[in-house]
Amino acid sequence: MAWIESTLSFLSPGWVGSLIGLAGLLAALIAYLCSRKRTSLSFAYLGEHLLGSDSASLPQGISVQYHGVDIPRLTRSIIVLWNNGENTILGSDVVEADQLRFCVGSDGELLSTSILKATRSVNDFKIKSPSAHAPNEAVVDFNYFDSGDGVVVEILHTSKSRQPDIKGTLRGLPNGLKSVGRMTRMPSPVKRAGPSRVFAIIASNITTWVPIFVGAAFILSAVFASPETLNAVLTFNLEQSNNAVMLMGGIYVLMGVISLYMFRRKHPKTLHVEALE
Repeated sequence: MAWIESTLSFLSPGWVGSLIGLAGLLAALIAYLCSRKRTSLSFAYLGEHLLGSDSASLPQGISVQYHGVDIPRLTRSIIVLWNNGENTILGSDVVEADQLRFCVGSDGELLSTSILKATRSVNDFKIKSPSAHAPNEAVVDFNYFDSGDGVVVEILHTSKSRQPDIKGTLRGLPNGLKSVGRMTRMPSPVKRAGPSRVFAIIASNITTWVPIFVGAAFILSAVFASPETLNAVLTFNLEQSNNAVMLMGGIYVLMGVISLYMFRRKHPKTLHVEALE
C-alpha cells in the first residue's frame, strides 16, 4: 500500500533511529527524576566584611563596639538552608550528641543571628544563643522540613572567614549536609531598573542563551539538513560537513551551558530575599 511505503520511506533515514533513541533516553531520565526519593539537606552561603577585612583588624585609631566590647571586625554571613530531597526531614532525626549548629571561624565569635525568611512557620525553626565554651557556634532546632522547606539566616560575627559552616549529624544522612557553595548575586530588573542595569541583564542573557540556541540550530541542521545545504553553508569536505556542523553546534551549546551553570540560582526561589541580590 502507498501509505505503508511512504511511512517506511520516512523512517528509513538514519536520523530517525537516532532521534527515537534520544527520545527514549530523555523519557528514561524524566521517569527517573520523577520517581527518585532522596534525603538531602543542603545549604548555600554568602559573606562579606562590613568592617575590617580577612587579613587585618580595623585600622589603628578606629574602634567598634558590640554591647560595650571592642571587636576587631564585623563580618556578615548569610546561610540558606533547605530540604533539597524528596523525603521529609524531622527535627528528631538530629543526633543529640552532635546537634545541628551554625559555625563561623574559630578566630571569631558569633555576635547575633536573625531569621530573614522561612518557608513556613510550622517548621518552627529556632536558633539558640552561643554558649560560653563555644562562642563561634549557635545550635539550631526545628520541627520538620518537607521537600523545599527551609530558612534564610543572617549571622553577624568577628571571624576573618566569610564562609560559615553547618555541623551536626542527622539520621539518614551518613554523608552529612551538602554544601552547594557560595551564592552568586543576581540583579533584580524590577527593583533596580536603569539603563546600565537593564543592559547588564540583557547582556548576561545574551551570553547565556544565544550560544545555546545557535548551537542547537547547528546540531539540528547537521541532523536534518541535506548534504547539499550543508555544503552550500560550509566549505568543508562534503562527506565531513555533518560532523563539522555537529562539532560547532556542540561547542556553542557547551559555552551557553557553562554560563548557565555558573550563574544559576543555587537556592529555591521561595527562599530568595533582597539581601542575596
